[in-house]
Amino acid sequence: MAYGALASLVQTLDQILHPAPNHILLDKQLIESIKERVSFLLDFLEDSSTSNGAVEVLITRIRDAAYESEDEIYISVILPASESNKERNYGSFYKVLQQVLERMDSIKKEVMKIEQGCSVKNLESKSSKPAGSSRLASSGKSSKVGLDEDMKQIKDRLRGFPSKLEIVPITGMGGIGKTTLAGNIYDDPFVVYHFYIRAWTTVSKQYRVREIFLGLLGSMKNLGNQMNQASDDQLGECLYKSLKGNRYLILMDDLWDTNVWDEVKKFFPDDNNGSRILITTRLSNVALYANSSGTYHQMHLLNETESWNLLREKVFGNECCHPELEEIGKKIARNCQGLPLAIVVIGGHLSNSSKSQDYWEHVAKNVRSIVSTKDEQCLEILSWSYNYLPHHLKACLLYFGAFPAAHEISISKVIKLWAAEGFVKPLETKSLEEAAETHLEDLIGRNLVLVRTHRFNGKIKTCSIHDLLREICLREAKKEDFLHDMRSSDHLFRKKPLSQRRLSIPSEILDSYGNKYNPSVQSLLYFFGHSHRVLAFTANFKLLRVLDMLAVKLDVCPIEIVQLVTLRYLAFIYDGMLPESISKLCNLQTLIFYRGMGVTFVDVLYLPMGIWKMPRLRHLHLNGSALPNPSGAQIDGDSSVLLEKLETLLVQDLRLSEEVLRMIPNLKILKITYTPRSDQDIPSYYLNNLVSLHQLETLKCAFVPQYSPAFSNATLNLVFPLNLKKLTLCGCAIPWKNITIVGSLPNLVALKLQIHAFEGPEWEANEGEFRLLQYLQLEMIDLKQWTADETHFPSLKRLSIQECFHLEKIPSGFGDISTLELIEIDNSSESAARSAVEILEEQQDLGNYDLQVRVHPTIYLRQDIT
Repeated sequence: MAYGALASLVQTLDQILHPAPNHILLDKQLIESIKERVSFLLDFLEDSSTSNGAVEVLITRIRDAAYESEDEIYISVILPASESNKERNYGSFYKVLQQVLERMDSIKKEVMKIEQGCSVKNLESKSSKPAGSSRLASSGKSSKVGLDEDMKQIKDRLRGFPSKLEIVPITGMGGIGKTTLAGNIYDDPFVVYHFYIRAWTTVSKQYRVREIFLGLLGSMKNLGNQMNQASDDQLGECLYKSLKGNRYLILMDDLWDTNVWDEVKKFFPDDNNGSRILITTRLSNVALYANSSGTYHQMHLLNETESWNLLREKVFGNECCHPELEEIGKKIARNCQGLPLAIVVIGGHLSNSSKSQDYWEHVAKNVRSIVSTKDEQCLEILSWSYNYLPHHLKACLLYFGAFPAAHEISISKVIKLWAAEGFVKPLETKSLEEAAETHLEDLIGRNLVLVRTHRFNGKIKTCSIHDLLREICLREAKKEDFLHDMRSSDHLFRKKPLSQRRLSIPSEILDSYGNKYNPSVQSLLYFFGHSHRVLAFTANFKLLRVLDMLAVKLDVCPIEIVQLVTLRYLAFIYDGMLPESISKLCNLQTLIFYRGMGVTFVDVLYLPMGIWKMPRLRHLHLNGSALPNPSGAQIDGDSSVLLEKLETLLVQDLRLSEEVLRMIPNLKILKITYTPRSDQDIPSYYLNNLVSLHQLETLKCAFVPQYSPAFSNATLNLVFPLNLKKLTLCGCAIPWKNITIVGSLPNLVALKLQIHAFEGPEWEANEGEFRLLQYLQLEMIDLKQWTADETHFPSLKRLSIQECFHLEKIPSGFGDISTLELIEIDNSSESAARSAVEILEEQQDLGNYDLQVRVHPTIYLRQDIT
């Protein structure tokens, strides 16, 4: 975790360089000198990977030094600086910073000595399995359960066009069955018959080109004794000559590095005769690199039926399953979460265990622990993916262990948490969240993080990790003193559970730990809890950066929270008002403050004026609360740009006065819920000032409750910023003739019109508008007649109609939109549903099979269409 610790230290040093109002600015040159040493160490880690013992010890020293330095800076510099009423000892500030500089300088010199002796690459461990190992040869006959469709698709690619040499990559997470699939294809009778020569080798992370060539030549039975003395190039030439003129199949199993492909590809001749190279890899970027066309075969987890079939085969072979065990067996298979490796391990265990219902129930409840204790090789296979991660991704992956098993995790939340934790190196060209999103995409590309749901534009909305990978995360986190999941009763975490720097907590077990905590804990994530015990426990940790209490219902004023001045991320639920002292949290980057479920939309409370004195805030999410109007109020500091860093704001009843807009000039995402008492109340919201938010890309503007059509007169002043890309309107009651204020937006790609956003029975689209619109949603709109065609929505990809009970039909011209991929009709008029099906049938008659139509409910439609 050295990289994450160093990146966090950089963020802390930047915090000192840019102090909050009334805080001291220390010696800038001294701090920059520390940053230079830390940046050097970050570069060292970025250039290194799995290393020998000496370098591993050094990396541990770097981690510990970064932790120690950051704690000292917080205790001796940041905390005293925030206590404005106490006398400050400036001499002690400098002494601490000087000690940090000396510590980092010492480690830098040690790194430079190592680099002078030899490159980090040459220090890398060579203990991994060598290329050319006999994994395929020794595996015997492997099950094909769940692989039928995969085998069909790949075999079609092996025997089909083009005739030129084609690379066919297979990718997926560790244990998903890539090698099993490749082995079954390699030995398939059709494949054996079709190719004159077949050769395979296992590459692995720590590859040697020589071993790759020897492995391929050996599998071809073309390896003489003299070959052991040949050079790498001579072996490559021998391989080239052996393949030249023949239709061949090469299988390169377990490819980890694009450099491997660069070094060997020239030795595979292309005689335009249908030769193929099959590659398996856990890394999507490697698959894309090897195949210039950018296509690869992505393996997926097994569904419930496939999982049960595989488990049943492993336990009973060709025999029948005992009827009383079938339902329990299906539960066991389901709890393996579709990973073939886990199913095979559990199947092997069950085949040698009692076939009693009680024991199988026990297994169903303990799948993860049984797999991890009965088969260490299983976890080792999955651990390779973690061990070979670059340093900047390791902390990001281990953090997933903080979430409960099988938990569906919001992408937006995990990105904000990584940024607050300091795992992300600050960059001039990207925000912390943008850099964190890149890290997440990398983990997904490495098939470590699983995508659960997507947004309309294809971007990922939620994700998760497999339970077995989570087990690995928790084990590694324990070794690194990185994270402890206090739900776990595993013996691995009993010895020193609270030496960890992060705790994931169900609060019902807080009493059993008492005060045995690490005072340097910097993150608490609660998933259950009771107000009094949580606040009492939380108050012990003075260096907290992250406090997530959304699962805790607070019933008292959280005065303890505002004393945690080092917080960067705070999320909690409380029905009352925030204290004015909330402004003491001057280091806060994300504030999520929700009011309880019993709060109505009309029951809106205003935050204290101190909220405007939190200059580091980047994300402010409020539910049931509103920002105070700063007009005429006394606010310390420069009132023109007090929330200059704010990028995301979710709020109620925001009055967009000129004073407010000056304070939030860099807002990118704004979601406002208005609760006007009457239509006369709306002008006071200054909606025409929206156009002044020049950086705004996403806007949701909802009026609750919705009023009569007279309401529309007050919303006609809506003017939107030209940079807007996503727009959601709700309850605005604007006449359809005024849709131009939306259609003329030059960068708009997504539009959601919900619950009387526009009023009237007819919408006649105007040509030249919505030029870039890709997604259009109409929900609870009283529209009857709609006139439009491909000229009005030339870029549309997806149309969603929900609860539009009066819509007579979807314009037939939508079928001519060349970009249209999907029409969804949900709980709307039968005539609208039938018109969608007619569009589909017409397009299919014209040979367009790319368009999809989904209708719910489907009772009036032909089953083969829906």
